[in-house]
Amino acid sequence: MRVLTDPAETCAVTLALPQDVQVEAYDWPVGFFAKRVWHVRRPVPDPAALAEAAEAVRRARRPLLVAGGGVHHGEAENALRALADATGIPVASTQAGKGSLRHDHATDVGGVGHTGTAAANDLARTADLVIGVGTRYSDFTTASSTLFAEPAVRFVNLNIASFDGHKLAALPLLGDARAGLEALTAALAGHRVPGRRTRRSTRPASGAGSGWSSGRTPRRTIRPGPPRRRCSADWTPSSATTTW
Repeated sequence: MRVLTDPAETCAVTLALPQDVQVEAYDWPVGFFAKRVWHVRRPVPDPAALAEAAEAVRRARRPLLVAGGGVHHGEAENALRALADATGIPVASTQAGKGSLRHDHATDVGGVGHTGTAAANDLARTADLVIGVGTRYSDFTTASSTLFAEPAVRFVNLNIASFDGHKLAALPLLGDARAGLEALTAALAGHRVPGRRTRRSTRPASGAGSGWSSGRTPRRTIRPGPPRRRCSADWTPSSATTTW
């Protein structure tokens, strides 16, 4: 039960009892059967680290928030939406963090990494600050450590696990996802990201399902295909009859 209720160590637990043990009687102490209530901890990040993280967000010109599976485990979806509403920081999600923010939210840019959207990955390449919430930064998320290409990019990692919080030489915010997001939102009261980061484009990126624009004009080369050959299966919408 300690493992199951520990927010950092939680994992599958197997109880395996051999058959010969199952059929034997044993005089267990009464205290073994006493009722116990296990509470899931929600530690808050260190105040000094929180203040440093808030200052890093205020200085950033192109921040991006990456929501991982820890948002779901910490039941932090509402806290994430509150931060996005207050600051306008675009939110990308990992595979485990899919659905952390509704797809039709104004700041949602879709998945990030190998299986991400064009909009999210373009923002990731130019981000000068990446705020990871409950993510382990797997190869899929980081495109095998090639995605966050800005030379001066910095990371702030809100994570319950110290091992993941320190990844990518980040400023670690060690704590619960929901409690940490609520504390960060309060520390950033009145702050909004620069205007060009919140301006919506007139046409969403292909396959992205989002109206976010990174401010760069994509290049696209269109090559003409072979001439279309008509056949007896062609039909004309204005025709009264169709021949197949």
